Amino acid sequence: MPGWSDLQDELRRVEPGKRGDHVAEMSLLSAQRIAKLYDRNVLYYASHSLVEQFEEAKADISQNPDLAHAWAPVLRSFGPALLQEARKSISYGQTLVEDWLHKYMFAERPESAALAHAVATHFGGNQHGSHGRRIDRDEARQQQLEIIDLEKDPLLQDEALTLYHLTTIAFEMGPTTKSVISSNGRLWIDSMQMEPNAQ
Repeated sequence: MPGWSDLQDELRRVEPGKRGDHVAEMSLLSAQRIAKLYDRNVLYYASHSLVEQFEEAKADISQNPDLAHAWAPVLRSFGPALLQEARKSISYGQTLVEDWLHKYMFAERPESAALAHAVATHFGGNQHGSHGRRIDRDEARQQQLEIIDLEKDPLLQDEALTLYHLTTIAFEMGPTTKSVISSNGRLWIDSMQMEPNAQ
């Protein structure tokens, strides 16, 4: 398997601005939960989905108590505190984004607090249906976010795409679960311990 420097070298071989057309997008503000199941498999869930599923089960069982037997295996898999952790992560994520927008991107705008709240609510709700659904720059602009078109600056585009590809490789081909890069060039990566599958 190639190392990081090999991957960076490979990406640098392509002339800046010649990497093809790329769709500018962002992802939803959607807290993800990791759950280890009884069979030791690890699955990722959107926190909104966990909360919605619990609310659906509660409504179904309230209307027809006989459905409790059908819902029992699903609810048992929630384990202690999973529902509360999901609710807290949704709230915490929206609060962070709202605070950052208010303090930074919208700081000079009138009504910055209200605008930050509206944007965090828009992207932090579950109305988009999936964490994997992309949000294009037009939708982001409609929410009054400040958007930079990378195609107008080939050097910036090259650096952004290099970082995107390296991050994608780290998350999709390894145990990386979180990474933070500071403005001082420092990197912190958190990873999940992988357990070998028993055959």
